[in-house]
Amino acid sequence: MAHTQDLTKDAFNDVIFSGPEEAFWDVQGANGQKQFVSFGNPAGFNQIGSGDYDGDGIDETLLSQGPGGVIGYYNVTDSGFQSWQALNQPHPAAPWIFLDTEGRSDFTGDGSDDLLFLNSGTGEVAFWDINAGGAVSFVSLGARPGWLPVVDPLGGTAINGITGNFNGDTTDDILLSNGGFGTVSPQLSVLETKAGSGLVADWELIDQPGPAGWRAVGAGHVFGDTSDDIVFQHGGAGTEVGVWNIVDSEFAGFSSLGTPGADWTANEVHDFNADGFDDVLLSSGGADVVGYWATQNGTFAGWQALGAVDPTVWTIV
Repeated sequence: MAHTQDLTKDAFNDVIFSGPEEAFWDVQGANGQKQFVSFGNPAGFNQIGSGDYDGDGIDETLLSQGPGGVIGYYNVTDSGFQSWQALNQPHPAAPWIFLDTEGRSDFTGDGSDDLLFLNSGTGEVAFWDINAGGAVSFVSLGARPGWLPVVDPLGGTAINGITGNFNGDTTDDILLSNGGFGTVSPQLSVLETKAGSGLVADWELIDQPGPAGWRAVGAGHVFGDTSDDIVFQHGGAGTEVGVWNIVDSEFAGFSSLGTPGADWTANEVHDFNADGFDDVLLSSGGADVVGYWATQNGTFAGWQALGAVDPTVWTIV
């Protein structure tokens, strides 16, 4: 199954920003070609994620007024804002929190990304089953004492949950950790979902200790098989970036992609050069530059700068 953050359907995944306005870089080629596209500053809303919510093969950007308020998405193209679609349910009230899955949340296999939530009080995991652009139903996956969804603690304006198709079937799955919110150790497991209902099909413990001291950046197609892999960075800026090869929800090896410069942070995992392998987006707090490490078959395949961004003004979503 394809995973994208492609707002213009040109096969090149895009980079979404939040700042004085909501905007994105429309990446248009493998050599860093891009166009800045703004879709305004909707009063009272925050940009919280992206996904293909209407099943048309083009990703949308998700906005919310916060718990209890309106939640909906923008249809956008390379010319900017096209239309607004409010979902038919409000954002769940606290203590429910939304986890941004960056377009990796089709838990039912119907072609539309769903919205993942965590009850921070009980640990219950649930999602809105989205079909053709509407909130169809609320699906609970239950709580597993001691286990919580893995998130990237350095995520931007949203809390980024780590999800992907880890077992190579037709639905996305949810990565869990038993070390506390935002950790990846001592152990990781995969909550596999079932096509049609999205209910839990299996709960697989990964037979490799979680990498202590590392953080999960995201998941994607890095090794070239049918299962998504997990990209980690060894802490904060300037530390090693590596990837776990995942095959059928099991650990199948580790590959180091390298160590970036002292102030470089790995942000997310998407296919920015349209070669079929997901790449690692990095940003420099000192040089104010954003670019990506290309990957092929689990190895580093080159650096591509995309452009300059002032991190005091703009945040990567």
